[in-house]
Amino acid sequence: MIKAVLIDLDDTLIRTNTAAFFSAYLKALGAYMSSVEAPEIVGKNVRIAYDEAVDAYDPTRPLYLRFLERVAARLQYPRAVEDLRRLFESFHSWEYPTLRPLVRRRRETPQFMRWLFDRGYQVVVATNPAVAESATLMRMAWGGVPADEFPFAWITTPETMHFGKPHPEYFEEILLNIGVNADEAIMVGDDWDQDIVGAVTCGMHAYWVTNRGGRPSGGMPVSGYGTYRELIARVTGGWLEQLAPTQATGRALIHRLRAFPAHLSTLQATYGDNMLERTSSATGRSARDIICMLRDEEGVDDCSVQHFGQRVDDAHSRAPGNWQDELQEYPQTPARQALAEFVRRRTATTDWLLQRPESTWLRSTAATDSETQDLSQVVELWVDRDRARLRQIWDSLACVQRGAVKY
Repeated sequence: MIKAVLIDLDDTLIRTNTAAFFSAYLKALGAYMSSVEAPEIVGKNVRIAYDEAVDAYDPTRPLYLRFLERVAARLQYPRAVEDLRRLFESFHSWEYPTLRPLVRRRRETPQFMRWLFDRGYQVVVATNPAVAESATLMRMAWGGVPADEFPFAWITTPETMHFGKPHPEYFEEILLNIGVNADEAIMVGDDWDQDIVGAVTCGMHAYWVTNRGGRPSGGMPVSGYGTYRELIARVTGGWLEQLAPTQATGRALIHRLRAFPAHLSTLQATYGDNMLERTSSATGRSARDIICMLRDEEGVDDCSVQHFGQRVDDAHSRAPGNWQDELQEYPQTPARQALAEFVRRRTATTDWLLQRPESTWLRSTAATDSETQDLSQVVELWVDRDRARLRQIWDSLACVQRGAVKY
C-alpha cells in the first residue's frame, strides 16, 4: 500500500529547464563572488565541491556544511566557513530572485497536490539538495507550490539532508525521516539517472516522467512512465492502490544500513545531547542508551559471513531486560560519543558488505542449529533491528518530552 509520494521539483512539479537554470545560477553566483575569485572559476569549483560533498559518505554532518567546507578549500577562501555561509545567504536574498523569470508553473500541480493531501498521502518534495533551503523555498513559491500553503512531509535541502541524488542513501534517508518503508513509497521524476535508478535500487516504486515517448532502458523495473499529465490521470484513477509490493535485494538493503546513522544525526541535531541523555521513567532507558546498544550490537571485529550471521542472531536474542550490566555503564558515555562510535562501526560493516562478491550473497550462514540463512536474509534482519531500536528511541524521546523523566 502506497503511503508516500516523493516528487522531484525541477521539471516535474514545476517547469525549470534544469540545466539552463543552474547554469544561470552558477553564472550569477560567480559574478556575486567575483571579489573572491574570477566568476567562471567560482562557478566551476562550486559545482565540483557539491559533487565531492555528495560522493563522500558522511552521515554525521549535513550536506551543506560539507559543501561549504569544500568550496572554501577549493577557492582558498581565507575566512571562516560561517562567513562563506553568510555570503551564500546574502546572494540568495539579493541576487537569486533575479532568476525567477526562468521558472514557470504547471497549472495542474496545485490541484494534484491537494488531491494527494486530501487522501492522506505523505508528499515529499524530493529535489536534489544542491542549493540552500531559502533558494529551494523560493523556487517552489515561484512554481506555484509554496511550502506555507501545502503540508509537505519533507522538503530535501542541504541543511537537512546528509545525502544527495543519485545515491540510494538519499532516498533511504527520506524514508527514515517520514517513517515509511521503501515498498510503501513511489518516486516521481523526470531524470532517469538522478530520480529513478536510486529509488528503484532501494525497492521503491517509480514513475519516470518523460515527454519523449522513450522506454526505460537497462532492465530497471519501473512501475510506470509517461507524461506528467498521464501520471496525474493514472494516480487520480486509483493506480497507486493497484501497485503490487516491491522487494529490495540484499545488496539494496546495504544502502538502508548506511542511511540509518544519518537519521540518528538528525535526531541529535533536533533534540540535542541533553534530551538524548535523559532517562525515561517508563522504559528506564535514554535515547543515548539505545544508541549505545546499537553501537555494541555492531561491534564485532570478525566480519566473516558466518560471524555476521551470528551477530544478527545474538542481537535478536537479547531482550531489553538483558542489558542491565551495560546500562550501568552507558550513562558514562556522552550521546555524541556513542553516535560517533556507532557510525564508525556501521561504516566498517557496510564497507565490508559492499565488497562481498555475488556468490557470497547466495551462500548460507548458520542462523540456528537447525536453520540456515543467506546473507540477504541476514542483512534484512539487521535492517529490522535498526527499525526496532529506532522505535525505542522515539518512545524514549516521547516520554522525556512529556516530562516522564527518571531522576
